[in-house]
Amino acid sequence: MKISLRSARETKGYTINEIAEKLSVSARYLKFLEDNPSLVPAPLALRLSAIYHISVDYIFFE
Repeated sequence: MKISLRSARETKGYTINEIAEKLSVSARYLKFLEDNPSLVPAPLALRLSAIYHISVDYIFFE
């Protein structure tokens, strides 16, 4: 089951600005990654999976 990064973020109650700050990236870049999950760099995918408590597999694969 593929989970969108946006829905994972919203389910945890985070704003895009809060997660961008945690990742030390701009909100604009994070929005780009939410719209294009296949372009998420592996290190950021690992950090996102830890923040959202989901497997990296859910970010990239169905």
